[in-house]
Amino acid sequence: MPESTDTKTIALVTLSSPSSKVNLLIAPLSKEVTIDIKPGSDPNSINLKSKVVIPVAVLSTNTAEGDALDFDATQVDFSTVTFGPNGAVESHGQGHVEDVDGDGDPDMVFHFKTQETGIACGDPDATLTGGTTGGDQFTGTDTVKTVGCNDSKQDTSISTKGAGAMSWIFLVGLSVLGLWRRKG
Repeated sequence: MPESTDTKTIALVTLSSPSSKVNLLIAPLSKEVTIDIKPGSDPNSINLKSKVVIPVAVLSTNTAEGDALDFDATQVDFSTVTFGPNGAVESHGQGHVEDVDGDGDPDMVFHFKTQETGIACGDPDATLTGGTTGGDQFTGTDTVKTVGCNDSKQDTSISTKGAGAMSWIFLVGLSVLGLWRRKG
């Protein structure tokens, strides 16, 4: 029978057999929150060669005008916030309050060094995770458009510009048809 261990734990389940015993801790899932990468930008272009920081806003949300907040971004514990596949930490060691979406609710903005995020060429989105001062975990994802990539990583199609590429394509075609054999 599951037993409660604290207010943040759903259950502690013990699975046992004659030869072993396993304790399985089932923890609550993270709350999905709304984030805005590069507030005010669309698309959210991220130059991967850039040495600047990427602003990411965690938005306060409510279900209806005048209702209490479903998620209060000012309660985010900045020391728990990470961004991108590498889990970059806030570059200034703190966030700042700003109403980035103009809805009158206070949002929290964090900054992350581009090179530390782990965002790669072609990634369609990036995720921010963290916790609140009350101990609740959250995660939020927004779309990105990566720029500053090497041409070979941005475009995997074969370029037909220039005689070199055309010659290569022609020789591959002849080779496939069995009409050309390399000497030597």
